[in-house]
Amino acid sequence: MSRIARSLGTQDAARGVYDLAGRLGAKGVLCDLGMPQDGIDLAADLASQSPYPNPRPTARHAIGNLIARAGGGSSPVEP
Repeated sequence: MSRIARSLGTQDAARGVYDLAGRLGAKGVLCDLGMPQDGIDLAADLASQSPYPNPRPTARHAIGNLIARAGGGSSPVEP
């Protein structure tokens, strides 16, 4: 993550990728990519029940918030 952040000239890799996608005109709202609104809770449940290597803890609440932010097209990092 630190290498990604450095290469994008930012302190936070997630924010850097989000900003880059916006500059490139990439879709940034999950429903635009085919995810239904009611899929956010299911996705958060599945992610928290299936541990995977992640630099942050995979708490259900945190994952749900991150997916909900992506569902609305918001930055992955709160201001």
